[in-house]
Amino acid sequence: MEHKMTTTTAQPQITNPSFFAQFFQVLFQPKAGMATVPQQGNRHWLALLLTIAITSTVSWFMFSGMSPEWLVEQQMLQMSNDLSPAEQEQTRALFAQSAGSTAMLSPIFVAIGTLLFTALLALYLLLTGRVNTGFKYNQWFAFASWSQLPTIVCMLGTAILLALADTTNVPMNLMNFASLNQLILGLTPTSAWYRLTDALSLFLVWQLWVLHAGLTSAAGYSSQRATLVLAIPTALIFGGWALAIALG
Repeated sequence: MEHKMTTTTAQPQITNPSFFAQFFQVLFQPKAGMATVPQQGNRHWLALLLTIAITSTVSWFMFSGMSPEWLVEQQMLQMSNDLSPAEQEQTRALFAQSAGSTAMLSPIFVAIGTLLFTALLALYLLLTGRVNTGFKYNQWFAFASWSQLPTIVCMLGTAILLALADTTNVPMNLMNFASLNQLILGLTPTSAWYRLTDALSLFLVWQLWVLHAGLTSAAGYSSQRATLVLAIPTALIFGGWALAIALG
């Protein structure tokens, strides 16, 4: 009797690490951490809620320690230099009226802003990758949620700086401590390039790195395609901003 041997090819199985293992993978080994995100369930909500909770807490802690007078002056520094004296007075009066509630409102603004940004990023990724990946919106939303973890590191750094400060009246841009402006340029708020260079941060680069690694591992993009997908909105936002400053 002749025995025939049959072989079966084992199908690769997706193994999900624990939440905290994936948390550190996304930050430091994003190709591995993001690879299984589109196939996971609702775990991304925990990552997104953790980002919102930590950012809200640090924001509340920072603003609650500021005196109303200091807060108003800091808010005025963030305003356009093109305001007329009358507009400046009106704006100052408006800020003074809301100074007492800024700390309580900041967590609400953080939550709304984070959810809106995540939703828009997911929509952009859906529109640019629908044909190639077949991923649904909720899968891209999960992808966008995990990609924001570098924000948590930024907020923890801000919390450390707040704890080490010898006064609670700290600069409002303390959260941008890793920006191009604060690390290298040192521009003052009177400079036209101050806000742009303060928005360009190492944590923005970190987030783009996570997104790029995720697009190549989870979505199967080539490195060139992933770079193009991320470069387009980045160039439009910051390039357009820079052009407006240069022409203004």
